[in-house]
Amino acid sequence: MKDVVGKLQTSGVIDRGWLGVQVRRTTDEQAAAVSIEKGTGLFVVSTVDGAPAAGAGLMPGDVIAMLNGKVVRDMTAFVWEIANLPSNSQVTLDVARKNERKDIKVTLGHMPDTATSSTSSQGTTPADKGPTCLRYVPSVGMTVAVACDE
Repeated sequence: MKDVVGKLQTSGVIDRGWLGVQVRRTTDEQAAAVSIEKGTGLFVVSTVDGAPAAGAGLMPGDVIAMLNGKVVRDMTAFVWEIANLPSNSQVTLDVARKNERKDIKVTLGHMPDTATSSTSSQGTTPADKGPTCLRYVPSVGMTVAVACDE
């Protein structure tokens, strides 16, 4: 909260970094398939057309293993870390794609002003064949996927 108040006092606006990606926690099977530690990483469900993630080459099915050299262990922490960076910040994502690891550098965009309400949708991802609820979190400019209650 102090950061938000400080930013408002200094510039009058909140500049939140935006990746433009929908992610969910990896399953143990997905982690094993790309040789990362169980309980780590985020599975990329989709990218927003024209968003920084898509422009940098992030693709659905990728697993984000690290952010700026730190292992991604928690989806909420990842979302907030991105959102707390200003737009035009560059981040490095260590991404597992199939059996290859690669660093993808992404210059964060500015969270779109159209991100003003919470939306939700339900779908099935091909990786786990289970229902996934997508929740847009406007305060951080990301959509996250969680298991749905059936």
